[in-house]
Amino acid sequence: MEWSVRDMSLITLTFGNGNLSRNPYFGNSAHTGVRSPISGLKNKSGTIKVKKICQFFNVDELYIIGEVMEGAISESMKAIVNGNQCTVKEVESKYGAIGKKGLLIGALVQGLDKEDVEIGQEIRLGLE
Repeated sequence: MEWSVRDMSLITLTFGNGNLSRNPYFGNSAHTGVRSPISGLKNKSGTIKVKKICQFFNVDELYIIGEVMEGAISESMKAIVNGNQCTVKEVESKYGAIGKKGLLIGALVQGLDKEDVEIGQEIRLGLE
């Protein structure tokens, strides 16, 4: 078998032959052709138990560190916490942009103040 430089790309180096279908946490996004982490999930909701709350300088969003108690947490999920609607803007976890049950994750959440959330509180998130 003969290969050339054009056969090599960041995708093939990262994912082997480019077959992402083996990973159940990724699905196709029809409008862009980009893989969307949440579209492959069976349960499109999850609960996070708050372990730490951070407010970074010059950033309006809260950074919440917590454990995923059930389901999964991903970007664009929404919740109502103490009467305030919030949206997850970014998730950091062992699996990238998705946090599964039992994992400790970091979530950048828009729409909450530090006073709205308490350590130990469980927040139920879902897609709409």
